[in-house]
Amino acid sequence: SSNDQHHPCVTNNGEVFWAENGQISSHLYGVLTSGVSLHNNPAAIIGDVLWEESESNYGPIQLVSDNLGQLTSGATDKINAAYQELEAAYVYQWKNSGIWQIYHSNTGWVSPSSNAQEHPDISSEGEVVWQEVDASGYFQVFSNLHGQVTFGHAHHYDPSVAVSPLDPNRTCLAWTQEVHGYNQVFT
Repeated sequence: SSNDQHHPCVTNNGEVFWAENGQISSHLYGVLTSGVSLHNNPAAIIGDVLWEESESNYGPIQLVSDNLGQLTSGATDKINAAYQELEAAYVYQWKNSGIWQIYHSNTGWVSPSSNAQEHPDISSEGEVVWQEVDASGYFQVFSNLHGQVTFGHAHHYDPSVAVSPLDPNRTCLAWTQEVHGYNQVFT
């Protein structure tokens, strides 16, 4: 695509969602949203996809479900969190001594680091991924199970992880990377 794509999300059935041109898209069904509202940060939860929706870059943010419609009313703060359905666990960014770190609701800090950790996601099996700047100075994707999982002289950010629908011993990973001036979704 010649448009910026960002905030990928992989479901347990292997479907990939992302934000593009202010809309939410699926690799299986194409563009899911429409209108002038800005749609961002998709998250797949229990057979549904949720996203943030706002009338402008500075307007109040609402949480919207593809199946249920608007879930909130009034101004809603942007929370970068992900939810693990099976154990009712969640991960989120939290400032630890002034640095963004990933916190797991059941086990505490995921992987304390002196680098900022952002944009967490968690699979149904408990694998947590996030973006963090590595020694080369680029954002890379890290995992609580596998350590650093992307490399190279390019930013890899907004990771999403899910158990493979074809092999429960494998995971599906998606992230955003800039290519020729455009943000693209990779798996």
